[in-house]
Amino acid sequence: MQAEVSQTSDRPAISIVIPVFNAEGTLDECIESLKAQTFGDWEAVCVNDGSHDGSLEKLQRFAEEDARIRMFTQENAGPSAARNAALDAARGEIVMFLDCDDWYEPNACETVRDAFRDNEVDIMAFGATCVPESAAPKHVRDLLSPGDEIIVGFTPDVLFSKHAQPYIARIAARRTFLDEHHVRFATNIKLAEDTAFLFEAYPHARKTVLSSAKLYNYRMNGESITHGLNSANATKAKLDQHLAAIEHILANWRKNKLVDLCSGRMVEWILDFTLFDISRLSVEQQANYIERLDNLLAETFGNYPALPHKTAVKKAAEHVSKHECSKLFSGLSAKLAFVRFFVATRGLKQCIERFL
Repeated sequence: MQAEVSQTSDRPAISIVIPVFNAEGTLDECIESLKAQTFGDWEAVCVNDGSHDGSLEKLQRFAEEDARIRMFTQENAGPSAARNAALDAARGEIVMFLDCDDWYEPNACETVRDAFRDNEVDIMAFGATCVPESAAPKHVRDLLSPGDEIIVGFTPDVLFSKHAQPYIARIAARRTFLDEHHVRFATNIKLAEDTAFLFEAYPHARKTVLSSAKLYNYRMNGESITHGLNSANATKAKLDQHLAAIEHILANWRKNKLVDLCSGRMVEWILDFTLFDISRLSVEQQANYIERLDNLLAETFGNYPALPHKTAVKKAAEHVSKHECSKLFSGLSAKLAFVRFFVATRGLKQCIERFL
């Protein structure tokens, strides 16, 4: 990675990590939203990830015009590698994440800076607005809408029910905290890499601030990785990425002796994260993915069907452990049990909204 411009304050309050790939059409709005911030003590660490449009030239111009904008370039390696490079180069006390096709509200940096005045705050999750809002499913809008709360220490709810993950772009973190706990993005994961990142970070946070303030504008772009892999004809690719994220998370939790923090909730979340997509596959493909899922769960949790508290989740886990795809997905009784499983994990209201 070669630095192009690095003339700015040695210790800005905030470093804004921006991976850039072929964003010539959206970079102006993205960078202008930084220049419009009501709090100006920031640096933008932009990593050009092998763009082959006019992004590089635009970044060079931005860096020449504003010393707070630092520009780096690398061969194309994906957004996770670009974010990691920016994190390694960041010098601010606080790190924020901005995607090159999105933009901040003018008070974003000021609001984040104020939250981190408490020296024990390690992570902040704030709200975001989808643009256009009509293009976003309700469950996505809900995930981008946390309530106002300060969490001391770790609670599993911050991972599973507080709308504090995924979507790394509406997260801020103390840079020394990320460095101390070696939290970085897994470069082998192209989808759910933000989920893996946050599952590594949250358990270590001394304090987590949740804010309902809508500070981020997320452009609903049908060409993005997320939307592409959510199409029906890419279910296998999506599952492969989700299983890779799960494998990464579980390996990290084993390494850091975190497995016993919330083992039952973890098993429930993993099943919820995978079973709906597995149900969309052919019978032969279902058997393959159920075996892979069982191996991941058994390696970390041993007798994992005994861990969840909810009966419907226990039953689903038992079928996975016995590789009983027909009892999970085939026939009326299996379909009814499948509905009971998702009602148990997501609640009746969300199931109706999402699946009907």
